[in-house]
Amino acid sequence: MAHVEQKLSEFTKAHNDIADHVQALEHKIELMEVHMADSEDRSWRNNLHLRGIPKDVLPCDLQAYVRHLLLKYR
Repeated sequence: MAHVEQKLSEFTKAHNDIADHVQALEHKIELMEVHMADSEDRSWRNNLHLRGIPKDVLPCDLQAYVRHLLLKYR
């Protein structure tokens, strides 16, 4: 019977060690997700978002159209 109790104790310790390791990994994942979201937010800060560009403006004319808008509303 002592052998069974010893094995049960070993399994319990192994389970607790694994549970602690999983918890630490989950915490690391949360930190990485926050860091990734922050990095994505920072990468968008220098971008200019334009809305309301008419659909008839062709991609080849887009640069000239945007330049015209920026000069018009400066």
